[in-house]
This record gives sequence, structure tokens and C-alpha cells, in this order.
Amino acid sequence: MHLAETRNIGAAEAAGEAHVIATTGALRRLLDQPWRHVVYASSAAVYGDRVVAPRRTDEKVEPDGIYGRAKLVCEDMILRKGGTVLRLANLFGTGMATNNVLGDVLNQIDHGHEPLTLRDLAPVRDFLWVDDAALAFVAAAERWPGGVLNVGSGRGTSVAALARAVLARVGTPERRLFASAPGGRASALVLDIADTERLLGWRPTTSLEAGLEILLRERSISPIPTTTDSRER
Repeated sequence: MHLAETRNIGAAEAAGEAHVIATTGALRRLLDQPWRHVVYASSAAVYGDRVVAPRRTDEKVEPDGIYGRAKLVCEDMILRKGGTVLRLANLFGTGMATNNVLGDVLNQIDHGHEPLTLRDLAPVRDFLWVDDAALAFVAAAERWPGGVLNVGSGRGTSVAALARAVLARVGTPERRLFASAPGGRASALVLDIADTERLLGWRPTTSLEAGLEILLRERSISPIPTTTDSRER
């Protein structure tokens, strides 16, 4: 499995073409080895964010920046070797990085009743618990399906709804949300996972709500009890 690339989109964009050269060079060296099958961690970013409907792997892809373009070039290299590409949704879970929208929400929980400030409240994204993503890689390594598969929850959640879900669980559902730099256009990226479920015998088992409760407990913030089944999708 190839999981060694940076996940920092900002750093990739800042590096420009050097990022594409570095990532494709590392992958080329990997593919020179006599592996029987390679599973590559790609990204939903290759689709762009201008289509509201869940994205399918047979659709045209339109990456908006260097990060997505580098992923697409690497995908082509993997596919020419007969490998498997997994396009990942927004992963969250234990040990996650903090420079993302959920990290921004969690880092402001202790700021009393000040407005919770996020860059944009409108974008809709697909959030997947990291353990579910890991199980998808295991299934791909065992089954060798080849081709491109989406790995996500199949469910879209807006940034505002994500923030509200966290605030409800820490007992401050009335706290105001503020967008510091709203984009002014629709932005959506949700994955269609029907083929992945069929070919890998895999489906996500930890809902966004259950995952948030786990993260809050890990941060010693007791979530408000809910009626949501902890394993509900």
C-alpha cells in the first residue's frame, strides 16, 4: 500500500509543480519494485467540488489545484501497473491533524460563548471515520479488485451542520457560527460508494455522530448522551 504522500493540501499548492515532480518520482521508484499488487491512497479532490450529486468513478474528473492534479497523475501510473486506487473522502478520527475544518471546530470548543469562527459554513463534504478507511485498504489488499474505487460515507454534511453536531454534543447548541471568508458559491464533494461496497464487501460502520462522540471523549469533553446507535451509518 502506498500511503506516504503528504495530506497537506496547502503545502502542496505552495510547492506547485515541485510537488507533482516529487510525488510522481517517489511513486515511480515504488513501482519499480516487484510488488504483486499496489493499493494507492488517492483523494476525492480529483473530482473538484462543483457537482452536488455523489461522485462516481466513471465521471469526468476536474481537480482544482496542484494537489488533486498530482493525485490524478499518480492514479494513472498505478492503473497502468494493474493496481487499485482508493479515492478517499475527508477522513477524521483518533490522531487526526488539526489543520482542517473539524480541527478548527474542536479547537474552539473551550472558547466559551464566543462565536465559533470558520472560513465558510456552506461547503458540503463527505466525512469518513479513519478506522473504516483502514478496513477498506485491508479489503482492497485482500481482494485485488484493480481500478478506481471511492472510499467515503456516501453522506454529505455541510460545515455548518458539522459544527452544530459538535456543539450539540458539548451542550452549547445555541452558540453562534460565523463565516470569516465565505466562498459565495456552491461547493460540494460527496462520494458514491455503491461499487466499493459491492466489490470489496465493505461499508462504513461508524457514523459521523458516533465518531464525534469518540473524539470528544478522547479530549476529555463528555458528550451529551444521544439515542444514535454508535455503529449506525
